[in-house]
Amino acid sequence: MKRATWPEDSRDSAQPAKLALTRTRSIPSGATRSSGSKREAVSVESQEKALKALAMRLGAKKSPEDIAKTICKPVVLHNGVTAFPPGLQRMASSSLSAADAAIFAADAPQRGAWVSQEAKADPKAIGVLMVRLLHVLAEKTEMEFADVAGQILWHFRKSEVLSSDAVLKSTAKDLSWVDLAAADPASKPSAMVSMAFLQHASEDGKLDERAFLKLMEQCLQVYSVKENGETQYTGMRASIRRTDLAHLFFDQVHNNGHHGLSSTGLKSILVKLAHNMHVHPAAVFETVGGVGQSDKELLK
Repeated sequence: MKRATWPEDSRDSAQPAKLALTRTRSIPSGATRSSGSKREAVSVESQEKALKALAMRLGAKKSPEDIAKTICKPVVLHNGVTAFPPGLQRMASSSLSAADAAIFAADAPQRGAWVSQEAKADPKAIGVLMVRLLHVLAEKTEMEFADVAGQILWHFRKSEVLSSDAVLKSTAKDLSWVDLAAADPASKPSAMVSMAFLQHASEDGKLDERAFLKLMEQCLQVYSVKENGETQYTGMRASIRRTDLAHLFFDQVHNNGHHGLSSTGLKSILVKLAHNMHVHPAAVFETVGGVGQSDKELLK
């Protein structure tokens, strides 16, 4: 397992506990939950529209089976395990209708046109097919479709087809789906992070680099073990160093033309950290929110 190290500072601290992932739980289909902010949660219809656009763009160069592999890759279960391995994708495809299955089994496009006659007749067929497949996969893994779609769209948020359209861009960047994976059904990880941010932000409503790094140092202890005098962060693909966090902070604030980190910017960084550590973002959100609420003196 690849591990990253972070040299210890002068502060003496007790050995932190090993990584504890969010418990897996399902939410009844159709259930909704507040994201903990004034902003309305993105609708499933909006997510489906964005997914169709993404699949159609990918379809210009990939076969339906390859598109499914590409868009399913970033999705993880609530315990951090890859949600849709190839075997499950093939099993799910067998649940589709005969017409959909024929499209799914089509070869890669030749000279920009689908081999499948169904897809040639309706260019939107591949987009509809991928949405149907994701609904089947979400049901088989007892995940909310909004969670699945949210993970995919956030991962591809910078793709041209999503970033060039204001509505699709807003849908892809929405993080309300994180709350659907909360370990405690009554908790709202997004709201917890927002409260932690307010506790540690400066008077101008921003989180400076020093405050951000200290907050992350405290939070990441629950994902670490001590070996040979160094703190090592666990995770299937963990590669987190103090310099990595500094770079994440720099990229986030400067790409948005600010000198400090906003609440939305902090959440964006946390999703990136979760991806690097191969855990569901809700686990990191809950950790940051919990530390922020229990240790108000952290940054003083």
